[in-house]
Amino acid sequence: MGSYYEHDFIFCNLFGFTRADVRNGRSFVLVNPLKREVLMLPTKSDLQVPPNSFCNSDTFGMGFDNMTNTYKIVRVSRYLKEDRQTVVTAEVLVLGTSSWKELPSAPPCYPSCTVATSTHGAVHWLISGDDKLSVHILSFDFKNEEFYWTPHPLALKIKLDLSLFVHLLNFRGSLALVDVSSSDIEIWVLVLKNYDGKKKHEET
Repeated sequence: MGSYYEHDFIFCNLFGFTRADVRNGRSFVLVNPLKREVLMLPTKSDLQVPPNSFCNSDTFGMGFDNMTNTYKIVRVSRYLKEDRQTVVTAEVLVLGTSSWKELPSAPPCYPSCTVATSTHGAVHWLISGDDKLSVHILSFDFKNEEFYWTPHPLALKIKLDLSLFVHLLNFRGSLALVDVSSSDIEIWVLVLKNYDGKKKHEET
């Protein structure tokens, strides 16, 4: 694959790599290192690219839809128009099909500079607030193919950049929020189906 591809996400034992350059265009591959297999995903899409714009960046996430028994990949793209305005779009690919499908609604923001975390048929990105003192969790449900905000118990803290100290991870199959801003490392396991706002687990 050379040095043109960049790592984007890990899902189970699959690694996602992306490439975007002027000469070769956008491409995406899935790598299974255990089986030594590389799968080039299709580039065809029904997305209508905004006029007079170019793709500034893409971010991906992968999950399993237990209703259709299929694996899906979501792609969020950020386009920059000639007037410097930003347009965010979203597409989904059912693994094994030949084309990306444009989603009717895009996320409220672009999940830049963050790695997606997958749990229970959804993928999650940690988003830094505009004030850099708060964080939000942007989620995508693969069954309903919808974006939403996931609530979390982390209160506003006065720090230079809170996103540097807070991370998302898959903790024994559940979504967890980790705060490493002090010597006492705090871990919240988020109960997504019945969120009660309580801290479920804490380690020091």
